[in-house]
Amino acid sequence: MPITRLENPRIYRQIADQLKRLIENNEFPPGSRLPSERDLAQQLQVSRASVREALIALEVIGLVDVKVGNGVIVKAPAALASQEPVMQQAAAISGPISTTN
Repeated sequence: MPITRLENPRIYRQIADQLKRLIENNEFPPGSRLPSERDLAQQLQVSRASVREALIALEVIGLVDVKVGNGVIVKAPAALASQEPVMQQAAAISGPISTTN
């Protein structure tokens, strides 16, 4: 029997997918700010590092703009076209986010 790869998304992937769904459902409309890293971490009961990684993933796929000192701003609807999970979208983009477990 061959060994198959187990999919156990890292916590930041789960956070990014949840935030993406909220953005798509207009809970955070274009131009609005997401809650701060600290607030998101408290609400989700995760570390700020995990939230930070999730925000970077959303920035890589073009859903948000991370502006130092100004927060995380949701981009216009044109960026929301894909229904794929965040990491599948980011797979084709080289950068600091690894798609391997």
